[in-house]
Amino acid sequence: METSRKFIKSEINYNGGKMVKAYCVKCKVKGTEMQSPAINKTARGGFMAKGKCGTCGTTMCAMMSKDNADKAMDSGEATKAF
Repeated sequence: METSRKFIKSEINYNGGKMVKAYCVKCKVKGTEMQSPAINKTARGGFMAKGKCGTCGTTMCAMMSKDNADKAMDSGEATKAF
């Protein structure tokens, strides 16, 4: 059984270690702040931040570079989940 997945490109705004922001699919708002983001490593070696939307509580996911993932973990803003 083949399933197709629709991936939505998330916009990451990393402002000097202040917060991880992404696009909320339910609220349809860009730049929504993630609550308790966790940095995960994908199967292909990329990094993503996964957390809850501050407005509606929906799980949000945003792709990010290794540099931004390291900055978020070093500043204590996000936790390491891999």
